[in-house]
Amino acid sequence: MSITENSLILVLHVTLVLPLEGILLQNQDCTQCIAPLEHQVALLQQRLETLEQIANQQPVAFSAELSTSLAHPSAGMSIVFDKVQFNSGNFYNNKTGTFYCPTSGVYYFSLELSSSAHPQSGHSLHAKIMKNGSPISITILDSDSHLSYLRRTSSVTTQLAQGDVISVLINFVVGDITVTGGGPLSTFSGFLVQRIQ
Repeated sequence: MSITENSLILVLHVTLVLPLEGILLQNQDCTQCIAPLEHQVALLQQRLETLEQIANQQPVAFSAELSTSLAHPSAGMSIVFDKVQFNSGNFYNNKTGTFYCPTSGVYYFSLELSSSAHPQSGHSLHAKIMKNGSPISITILDSDSHLSYLRRTSSVTTQLAQGDVISVLINFVVGDITVTGGGPLSTFSGFLVQRIQ
């Protein structure tokens, strides 16, 4: 090879090959920068899909009242709140008075009972919100008063597993007491606060 050929090869190497090698090195650096960004984009897409699933899940909530008064109730009797105000998801059964938990999570329940007052002492009723047959809250309706109506409320926040059952049970009665219905005087309601995976 002549000096001119060597010079030409050297010039081509310096002007073409070295810049191409630099571009390839920059490309490798960009590829290394892109990999973590692609991973972050994949995580964000996964979170977005999860949030969309949560947003599309049906709400779980109900509210029901007694349509008629419950005269002379006895201990061991379930209170069936038969007039449904709303029942998102249809998990409250107004024929049996039970709520069936559709998904594991934290739930809130409220029980409100009303009664005509009794001027004499010794008239009382205790009703419990029951979780799978065990009490988790109690409402004590003591009608020893000269007021026209008594209202008592209890509420509870509890964790439920799918398939758990919530109901209201009268566990203690003394004297002559009537749980007042026929309007929003005696109500039972509940809703899902947060799902637990």
